[in-house]
Amino acid sequence: MDDYKIDYVSIGKKIKEKRLMRGLTQEQLGELVNLSTPHISHIENGNTKLSLESLIKIMNALQSTADELLSDNLKYNDIYYDSEIMLIMEDCSHDEKQDLVRIVRYFKDFIRSRDKR
Repeated sequence: MDDYKIDYVSIGKKIKEKRLMRGLTQEQLGELVNLSTPHISHIENGNTKLSLESLIKIMNALQSTADELLSDNLKYNDIYYDSEIMLIMEDCSHDEKQDLVRIVRYFKDFIRSRDKR
């Protein structure tokens, strides 16, 4: 089995994004999940490993899923990325969708040509 390191910085950033989207301060989130404000700060900055229990409490408080918070740590997470693309495009006009499709195709080709080098 290959060594794998959990990207706590990525998890912390996603927790912070979700917290801000919900309009919560670190103190308010801490109160909801029974963690101190400094501990929430350390989690959001990736300076501490959070327990599974804390992660579940935070997901529930933020009305979030494991896929949303752990997506950068999962090798096989196509369902999450497919739904993210759909959410991004959900409120776009027809012209915006056309432009986004062109951009995605361009970047896909660029990435594949870069990887062949």
